[in-house]
Amino acid sequence: MNIASEMSPKAAAFIRKHWPAKGRAERIARAEQAWNEAIAIASTFKKLDPATAKWIAEDPDLEISLSLPRPTCRTSERLRASGARSGS
Repeated sequence: MNIASEMSPKAAAFIRKHWPAKGRAERIARAEQAWNEAIAIASTFKKLDPATAKWIAEDPDLEISLSLPRPTCRTSERLRASGARSGS
């Protein structure tokens, strides 16, 4: 299956512009390295004993804030101007 043959000319031009052939091998190598690092980090979570997992869950210093900053994009400005709610 050739994906390029199923792609619109506009999409193909976008891909050529943003991901040129030059440097492709380096981008792939960086992506593989990042993937392997993410897998290595994620695999450590399986090794947590229940007491450590409970300590992490209950530690107030590790608590994250669920309050999000207000969006500043033009779409949210238009939503506010129209009176629609923008998720906050």
